Amino acid sequence: MDAVSEFRKRRAERIAEKKYGADREAVEAYRKRRAARLDAKWEENEHPRDENGKFTSGGFGASKRSRAYHHDPNEKGGGNTKSGSEFPKIKGVTHEKKEAGFVVPVFDEATFTENFEEKKKIAREAAKRIVPEIRKTFSTKVNDIKRPEVNDDTIAYLKKSLGNVTQEQIEKGLEEAGKIYSYWEKNEPVITETVVGAVKGVGGTMFGLDNRIKFDKSLAKKAIADANNPLLGYDGNVERASANIKDGIRYTAVFESDNFVEGYKKVKEALEKMGIREYRCKNFFKQYREQDGSDGKIGEQKSVQCVFETPDGKKFELQFHTPESMAAKEVNHPTYKQKKEPESEYVEFNQPRSLFMRDTSSVVPDPDGVFDIEEHKRGETGYKQAPNKKANP
Repeated sequence: MDAVSEFRKRRAERIAEKKYGADREAVEAYRKRRAARLDAKWEENEHPRDENGKFTSGGFGASKRSRAYHHDPNEKGGGNTKSGSEFPKIKGVTHEKKEAGFVVPVFDEATFTENFEEKKKIAREAAKRIVPEIRKTFSTKVNDIKRPEVNDDTIAYLKKSLGNVTQEQIEKGLEEAGKIYSYWEKNEPVITETVVGAVKGVGGTMFGLDNRIKFDKSLAKKAIADANNPLLGYDGNVERASANIKDGIRYTAVFESDNFVEGYKKVKEALEKMGIREYRCKNFFKQYREQDGSDGKIGEQKSVQCVFETPDGKKFELQFHTPESMAAKEVNHPTYKQKKEPESEYVEFNQPRSLFMRDTSSVVPDPDGVFDIEEHKRGETGYKQAPNKKANP
């Protein structure tokens, strides 16, 4: 009997005995098989053993990649990457290598509150450790973006991620997403050139430029989720919800702490000269300081997040970060996604998640003068409505 058939047999027996927890014996057997595979791969890369049968540090025949990223069976700690192997190995912690190359810890939903203080320490250390790595990903180079095809997989993704939604809402969401994407596909290059030029011109750089535009499935998901959110008042109207999406394109500008406030002000001034006005500003550095949880509000991140309005009334997002706040945000992102998942089985962990993300952000220094950046919405101080233009609802 192969391993899969044996596993299924054991699973059926356990269910019959009303044992629904983890099959510890099966887990341990899997770990042993995995360890054996890693041992074999380690030897393939010509890593010799010492007289006690333990692996020594890399052999001359091993590639640079295998020495840098391979899991050493003698090492304590989890993960199969260099950064991941430095984390303590505790229950419910895995490691994810981001597309940009750095590694962040990921905390399992079901066991999120177990070993809570130890997990917070891992997150804080990761936020500090990846700062040098994340700096290497900053770039003002603008690459072309290819739009993914909308197909059955897209619809399946929306059904799974949104839960109880109608087919009509999904179809309407994709229709509205197509309109939003088509607009930005035509107009985004000019906006991107303007924003990147303004940031670069005052000594800043960019993060994640290749992800600057939201694709159909993300736009549709946001429109449908907002339409069904009772707090937003759209009463299920996907078209109304999609009309108020303000991050169809989004940018992240990065400035060092000693140039952060000046960078924000100068970018804002440069965009205003091009007819692009600041529509809204949220100062999460200030919110973090004020929302300590004592009144029920918990500040989770540190950044300045703005929405700007083009001359024709379209809105896009521009966030301002330091390298340190960007690193903390990336470490917090898996937990943030868990918190935002509407169909999560563990919504009771949302407050611990907020406290967890707040703790990670505690390692981020506050730039000088950052608390003087004024928050505002449309019609308040800092925003001027374009002349002879009717305000959007």
